[in-house]
Amino acid sequence: MSGRLTGESVLDIDPAGEEAAGTLTGRGARAVFVLANVTGEQAVRTAVRPSPSGSGHRRYWSTTRGDAPQGLGDPPHRPLLLDSCRSGRISRLTSQQNTSIRPEAVTVASKTLARGMGTFRKTCPCPKPTRCPHPYVIRYRDAQGKQREEGGYSTQDEAKDRLIKLHGEKRTTPADVAEQRRELGDMRFEEFATEWLQQQRHLADGSHRVVKPSLNNWLIPRLGSRRMNTFTPRVTEKFLLDLEREKTSDSVQHRSFQTLRSVLKAAERQGATVCNAMEGVVPPKYIPDRVVVPSLEEIRLARGSDDEIRLLVDIMSGCGLRTAEACAVNINNIVADDVYRITEQIHNKSGDPAPLKHRAKGDFREVPLPAKTRLAILGYAEKHGMDEHGFLLRTSNNNYWTNGITSYRWNKARKNTGISANLRLYSMRHYFASNCLSNNIPITDVAEWMGHSSIEITFKTYRFLMPGSISKAAKILDSGLAA
Repeated sequence: MSGRLTGESVLDIDPAGEEAAGTLTGRGARAVFVLANVTGEQAVRTAVRPSPSGSGHRRYWSTTRGDAPQGLGDPPHRPLLLDSCRSGRISRLTSQQNTSIRPEAVTVASKTLARGMGTFRKTCPCPKPTRCPHPYVIRYRDAQGKQREEGGYSTQDEAKDRLIKLHGEKRTTPADVAEQRRELGDMRFEEFATEWLQQQRHLADGSHRVVKPSLNNWLIPRLGSRRMNTFTPRVTEKFLLDLEREKTSDSVQHRSFQTLRSVLKAAERQGATVCNAMEGVVPPKYIPDRVVVPSLEEIRLARGSDDEIRLLVDIMSGCGLRTAEACAVNINNIVADDVYRITEQIHNKSGDPAPLKHRAKGDFREVPLPAKTRLAILGYAEKHGMDEHGFLLRTSNNNYWTNGITSYRWNKARKNTGISANLRLYSMRHYFASNCLSNNIPITDVAEWMGHSSIEITFKTYRFLMPGSISKAAKILDSGLAA
């Protein structure tokens, strides 16, 4: 028997009878089946027969499970009406009289929704579908009138909320916009993510070197064939669990999660995926390896190398610049005796000046300029000169220094001066952070000077450098208490 309940929904079977999934047909047929409330309340045993008028409606009389079924001739129980609309489906009927059964797919009828909003169901063969862990699938018609399906909804409320949202969008969204969103939603993750990466023109080389491997090595092999409109928090959770089972490193899990979140946020803004596809997903725990901070003696050894390495060591340890930013050291960036303005970095591939990391073209940040560092810049400029734009570090071919050149020259200087193999040129930047935090400079200022996108990065990286505050706080509080 097909139809849609006007109240709660359907289903389970009478375990004492013979199971059959299908549509009950034939005038005057009678059947008994079990009606299960979709909210998980007590199931009831229900007797049914067609209305004598043949109007296409069916009348139900219900008793609680365990009671003996009443006679069908004059049932005393509360009637429930079932109309003949086929938006819902009653399945697994138990025949008691001669009936004609036509087999159909086993489904669970959905909650009653307004006409045209769609349906949701489970397609699993579980004996208690409303209680099993399998996800719900929703079916609806888009703005073009085409039938669509989405899966992965863990509860009926999630599925219903999604249908209501889709219905509201369909009524308020122009047809051409809805069609564009549908096309984006039908794209595979690999195609969408590849286009997304090409559009990230603001990313610096270092960020590209992190994002691209995350996509190619971890995300695309596992999610590449999935359509964008099928992403839900459950999908993301499963992806993270798979990485954990494969015992991937914390850093791989963290970078993969960050990249996936960025792609799904872009998809959400364009209407290609559901809202809050990452809602409730707990990011993987990631604690960066402790950075190596050079000692003052190691800095003195490093400064004993050639003039170029000495200049890089001075400006990175004194102002906290990144290596590519230090390669772009410019005499014109000394905007005050104690302020240096960082405006550009040298692109590692092109060898040309480029915007700063996490910033648009023309943006800059200003950092404190110690007197010794200022004298080092001025001394180098006086001895070696500068180009027409004020840049100091150039090769014999008059090209700018890049990360590749600095790595080569640093390794050569390290061997000549006896510096530890664990010490990198980038460690000079860590010395700047250590010098600031150990002298009680607020971490908010340090994060800004170092160009971090958030204070959380500064805290995670340099928390161990901050002086212990509990003992200090106890002494301060004690002095303020009455004897």
